[in-house]
Amino acid sequence: MVLRRLKYVIRSAKKHEITFIPVTERMAEKAGLISLKMRIPIADAIIAATALIYTKGIVITDDPHFNLIKNVKVKWLTKI
Repeated sequence: MVLRRLKYVIRSAKKHEITFIPVTERMAEKAGLISLKMRIPIADAIIAATALIYTKGIVITDDPHFNLIKNVKVKWLTKI
């Protein structure tokens, strides 16, 4: 049931032209350092590392973990 839901979410994201970026060694290293230093979940650290590398640190979220990470800028969607 969970796997089916995950596949649906991934298909939906791709349908709406959301880009999936595979984790590279560089991203993993940066995420590991962020996770250890800031004591945040590794998933959030991977998102932050990806943002730092690809979007000048911009993350669209309401997750408070990202406010703790140096050079990460939290943005909110105001229009969809």
